[in-house]
Amino acid sequence: MSRGHAVCLVCGASVQDDYVKAEAQAGRMGHRLVAVVTTRGRGQGREYRLATEEDLAAFRRAGAALQALLQTPSPWPFGLPWVPEEPVQKQNHSVDRLPMYGAPRWGDAFNPRQLLALVTFGKWVRAAHGEILRQTQDPDFARAVATYLALAVDKLTAFNNCLTRWFNHREGVCPVFSGHHLNMVWDYVESYPLWEGTGSWLSGISDGSAVTSRESRIPQVGSVHLGSAAALPFPDRHFDAVVVDPPYADNVPYADLSDFFYVWLRRTVGDLYPEAFRWTLTPKDEEAVVNPARFGGRKRGEEIAQKHYERLMQASFAEIYRVLKPGGMAVVMFTHRSTAAWESLIGSLLDAGLYPTVSFPVHTEMEASTHQRGKGAIQSTILMACRRRPEDAPIGWYDRVRTELEEAIPERLAEFWRAGIRGADFFISAIGPAVGVFGQYRRVMRPDGREVSLSDLLDQARAIVTAFALEQLGLARLDEPTRFYVLYRWAYGGEDVSFDEANKLAKSVGAELDALATRHRLVTRRGDTVQLPTYAERLRQEACLRSLQKALEDGALARLPEIDQVHLALYFWRKGEVEALAGLLGQTGVLSEDHPLWQTAQALLEIEQGQNGGAVGEEATVLAQLLGSKRSLLRQAGDLQATARQPRLF
Repeated sequence: MSRGHAVCLVCGASVQDDYVKAEAQAGRMGHRLVAVVTTRGRGQGREYRLATEEDLAAFRRAGAALQALLQTPSPWPFGLPWVPEEPVQKQNHSVDRLPMYGAPRWGDAFNPRQLLALVTFGKWVRAAHGEILRQTQDPDFARAVATYLALAVDKLTAFNNCLTRWFNHREGVCPVFSGHHLNMVWDYVESYPLWEGTGSWLSGISDGSAVTSRESRIPQVGSVHLGSAAALPFPDRHFDAVVVDPPYADNVPYADLSDFFYVWLRRTVGDLYPEAFRWTLTPKDEEAVVNPARFGGRKRGEEIAQKHYERLMQASFAEIYRVLKPGGMAVVMFTHRSTAAWESLIGSLLDAGLYPTVSFPVHTEMEASTHQRGKGAIQSTILMACRRRPEDAPIGWYDRVRTELEEAIPERLAEFWRAGIRGADFFISAIGPAVGVFGQYRRVMRPDGREVSLSDLLDQARAIVTAFALEQLGLARLDEPTRFYVLYRWAYGGEDVSFDEANKLAKSVGAELDALATRHRLVTRRGDTVQLPTYAERLRQEACLRSLQKALEDGALARLPEIDQVHLALYFWRKGEVEALAGLLGQTGVLSEDHPLWQTAQALLEIEQGQNGGAVGEEATVLAQLLGSKRSLLRQAGDLQATARQPRLF
């Protein structure tokens, strides 16, 4: 199916985004069947063909059938109409693209044939509930079966909507929530719900059946309570253990995304769970996430959203503390790239009287998922086993606590390194051991009576991690700008990071972010984010070129940060100026294969080869070529050391 295009396929001309939105909001963007994909034999292989008039007629007949159905009373509870007319919330950018493009209601996320299929399946789910109840006279059994059938309908909605995509590499349907957002697509897939593969009605039924069969073997019977984690309905000191996977700050807007499924569940089984479906859409006022748009956006909205999140997290952890037995354990799992998000979580945890006694990273995220791929994202979840801090916990003195951090953190880091934890995950993995040290104290104080902030303690932990990582990479000797460059690539690849995160990394290597930006031109800032340019991007800046040219003319190349020397070498190599490159090596004293510069270049290559293409991948390619020609370059450098012309950048 095709919905419209932002680029002309004939001439390649782009169409203004505002124009496309205006046309869509005026109701002039529809659906056009373009091609049909079929399977061969027992569902193996794919055949592609253009849509025929017969295919188009079938689509039109489905639309007419839907219109006829809409004239009849719906079978849904609460007087709900056949098709979801509930509005898509505009306070969250993860879902507000639908209203932007003329789809203000949740039912607008589906084409007429998809809607006809979904309301038909939903109608028969309700009919099945009535028939089971009539035959068994067992309301609990009838409700259970209807619930599993309703969940299968919701699974069907994920694969049968106007926001799906075609997975070229495996020739299948990519469901709507391949990421933590709803993105508009211009060519989408309409899956056939009655086949036997992924995204079909049968696959939804079989998935639910498999889970039910597996879980039914567990002898214990659990209970489910609907309510707020900030007000648990249990007595004091009641549980031996509490396991919680709290919201990850601003990572996932759970409630806004849940509306996609909620409007269908409310229709199929809403009256069977009136306490859970009494709202038109999911309740959001007390959701523990950071959603600045819900509080007016901009800086003020961000501040309010952050305080709202911290309040609910602290209240929730306080409730866990209350219901936990004195010797009990709370297991908290969390993942986020931002240290600010971690600081917020840890602050709430400590304020509630809990602290981790042990922690470990667990690889949980798929590299192939679209919200992870190419984003320098965290691939691990940190599990922290927490205890109640004794009410008579002592005060810790900073010098002693710092010594304890320097002893405890490297020991755990060595375990994480042997386990293969790398990059951004490695920085995050140290948070648990760090909090395990200072979290056992009621407060940490300086000799002058000032309390040490959580931020200062986490900065100390980051500095320890930085030193350990550089030692493992064999780069502890590096100057500060080069340390920053290598560690940024190691942790975040080619992705932008927040200014705060980049600033913390700079401080951990003994550098100032402003100096890296203005004097070394090693980073660029775009609003609240920071980007680390590759050698090619850096040397396209005239100011950077002039600064390096002056160092060339003054014979001061050897005094430049090592990353500048590596980037200059890549620049000359890429331009094919081998003689100038040899002169550069001679001026910087790089006249042997065991010179430290080659070690830095090799370490950078190994880091960048693991990145997902793009500009960083191109830099890795040139690094590999340069290192492969190291021996011949050194011979030329020796020959030209006395006679080489002065290399120029422009």
